[in-house]
Amino acid sequence: MLHAYESVLGWSLLADGVPVRAEEADRLFGDDPTVVLRTPCTGFDLVSVPYELGLDALVLIERADVRIPCIRRPEEVTFLVRMATGQFLANVDFTRVEAVPDGLLTLPPTAGTRWDTPPWLSSSPEPLPLPEATTLAHGLEKVTRTRRAGLPR
Repeated sequence: MLHAYESVLGWSLLADGVPVRAEEADRLFGDDPTVVLRTPCTGFDLVSVPYELGLDALVLIERADVRIPCIRRPEEVTFLVRMATGQFLANVDFTRVEAVPDGLLTLPPTAGTRWDTPPWLSSSPEPLPLPEATTLAHGLEKVTRTRRAGLPR
């Protein structure tokens, strides 16, 4: 996985804030599992929602046969979307958008993070095309409407 970040996605890596190559990050995780691995948000925007809301939205998105790279953490689900499109979800309830190049995405294998949908194709070493943030809009809006109305999921 660490090598895919560099070789497939072309991402730069930071281990505890220090630039590293994938090989070095792998060694660091072997020595200290509390290392935090991040990448700058230079080619994508982040859309984060509370965990349960994110899981509900994922169900709707997957039913529509759409693949959106996303990371699960105990408190939230973060979707990676095409750069400069996250702003279109800024007014959706319970949604936090990071659309700045100085943002940082915490990556697996950092403790507590895991890919639900990785940003690379499983069939070949190619990046998964990032959708526009509006692809998420319908699922997120439907889930938030349902929650506000107190309807069963």
